[in-house]
Amino acid sequence: LPISQTAVAKLSRETHQLSPEQAAADTLCFQRSSVQIVASIYLFVVMASTADATASSALETLWAAIGWDVLIVVFVVTNFLLIRLLTTGRLLAPRLSKGKSDGLQKASALAAQKLGIEPDSSSSLRQRQPPSRVPRAEPAVPTTSPAEEAFSKKIRSLLSSGDLSAAAAAFQQAGQQLCEFDHAPTLLLQALKAFSGSEDRAGLAWDLYSGTKDHVEYSRAMYHVLVSALARQGDAERSDQVLRDMTLQNVMPDLATYSALIRGHVARGDLERSLQLLSQMQRRGVNPDLPAYHAVLEACAQRQMPTLTEQVLQDMVAAGITPSNATLATLIRLYGRCGDIGAALWSFTTFPSKYGFKVNTQVFASLITALVADGDVAKAFEVYEQMTCEGNRPDAATYKALLSGSLQDGDLDAASRLIDDAFCSGASGLLARESIELYLLQAVRRGRGPELAAPMLQRARQASIFVSERIAMNVQRSCQ
Repeated sequence: LPISQTAVAKLSRETHQLSPEQAAADTLCFQRSSVQIVASIYLFVVMASTADATASSALETLWAAIGWDVLIVVFVVTNFLLIRLLTTGRLLAPRLSKGKSDGLQKASALAAQKLGIEPDSSSSLRQRQPPSRVPRAEPAVPTTSPAEEAFSKKIRSLLSSGDLSAAAAAFQQAGQQLCEFDHAPTLLLQALKAFSGSEDRAGLAWDLYSGTKDHVEYSRAMYHVLVSALARQGDAERSDQVLRDMTLQNVMPDLATYSALIRGHVARGDLERSLQLLSQMQRRGVNPDLPAYHAVLEACAQRQMPTLTEQVLQDMVAAGITPSNATLATLIRLYGRCGDIGAALWSFTTFPSKYGFKVNTQVFASLITALVADGDVAKAFEVYEQMTCEGNRPDAATYKALLSGSLQDGDLDAASRLIDDAFCSGASGLLARESIELYLLQAVRRGRGPELAAPMLQRARQASIFVSERIAMNVQRSCQ
């Protein structure tokens, strides 16, 4: 065959990066296969020459049909494919047992002797090892300059000790150097969080922002912490300035930032600005959440603006936000302040079934307060009975409203039953001291001191409810 032992070994080493021993083993296998091919061709020719007349005639007919040129081409192509398979290692088993490996070594040595090749005693068939991989170089770890390391230690020490003023001064003294510090944004965020945790130090957050905004790139999280601190402090003007700076720096305010701004303006009583922010966030593709809508609804209720409240409620429902107990309580308080008890009762009976929630204590308390303020104490006690039957425990606002309404109507028996319910349910701590003292005074003035006032005074003292000495003396004199 037209290929040498050296060429096969060189080709095998260049292709698979094999050792010389492995290349020699591949060469032996190739030469053995070549001998087998030549022997097969020779036997084929001999058998054809010694066959009977019928077989010889059939073979001559086949050769005549195919042609010697086609047969030569077939042999050449077969030889080429065999060489390719041998050089790529596909005819070699990747793993050989010990017995098979020894037999193959003996066959290779025998073939080498027949071909006049001296076998290498040190060569043997071995499993090919994958080419060794060069280990990747680890990325270089950025080094921190001594100045930045000293600054970081100083800031962390000041923040841990609570010296926020000194920390703000350190940031301002650093000035232009902050541009070269990689950890400056992280340290600045920690400082802003520390400033926002204390309302009396929230002003330092603004001073820190003013001194560092030109040297440090603020992230959305840093802006949110700053806006929240200013909103809790009631500094609406500066919080709006931060919002404008965010827009100029191409940092889109998120839902949390807008909600903090809206709550800040609502606490300040600026309903118009709250509505502007609500509309702005919708235009920018930020969908308001339930707390943001509730803040605006509460502001509308405080201003007693039912039309605007209902419009905001419609926008909330259209945005896919389902009203909750807090929404219903806000509406009932609004209608109660406006004197529209019919609308309050309609909302109370309609919203739970319409929006799929169960009325809680907050809603019951809002409705009872609205009914008492409207003078319908009897209806208020009916709602109270419904409240207890549904498993809702009255809160302090409920007891205060019912006691105030019953005493204004002079219904001492209803007030007495209500106080007894509070004592029996272990809610005596929710009873207001003023309500108890007013009940005792009215009982004494109506001549029912021994019947109602004296037992109630004793129960109040047992429950550690403070009663003034003057009222206690009046109750004792009424029993003499």
